[in-house]
Amino acid sequence: VSLGGTLSAGTIGSGVDFPQTGYAQLDNVQNASQTGVKIDFGTITGDTTNITKDSSTLNIQLALAGIYLIQINCTFTLTTSERACRVKIFDGSDTQLAVGLSSLGIEEGTNVSNFAFAGCSYTGSFSANSEIYFNTQSFDGGNVDLDTGTHASICLIKPA
Repeated sequence: VSLGGTLSAGTIGSGVDFPQTGYAQLDNVQNASQTGVKIDFGTITGDTTNITKDSSTLNIQLALAGIYLIQINCTFTLTTSERACRVKIFDGSDTQLAVGLSSLGIEEGTNVSNFAFAGCSYTGSFSANSEIYFNTQSFDGGNVDLDTGTHASICLIKPA
C-alpha cells in the first residue's frame, strides 16, 4: 500500500520497514583503568552500519542525521584512595553534553573492591556523520577502573 498524503490515524504493522532507524548497544569487554581517557567499547551490536567506532580516535560515528537518545551506565571499581568518579558524554568537538556523578559514602574495607555506579543521558539533534565519545574521570586522582558491566545505548528516535 502506498500513502501519498498524511497518516493521521491508524496502526503501523510490525512488518513495516523503517529504513532510516538506528540503534546500538556498546559494551565494555574488559576490566581496565580508563580514567581520564575515552572509553574504548569493545563490542557494538545493533546497527553497525550507521553507528560505528573509529578504532584510532575511539569516537562513535553517527552516520544518519536526526535526534538521538544517548545513554551510558558505568560500573566502577574504586581503590581506597578514590571515593568519587564521573562519566561524561562529549560531541566530536569536545563539547560536554552530559555528566553523571557517583561517590561512596562508606568504604567496605581496605582490601576489597568498592563499587560505584554512575550514568547519564543526552537527547539532541546531530547532523550526518557526527561523532560523540564517552569519558570517565576520577575526582581525587585515585584509580577508577571500569567494570565489564559498563554499557551505552544509542538510539535514533527521529531521522532528519
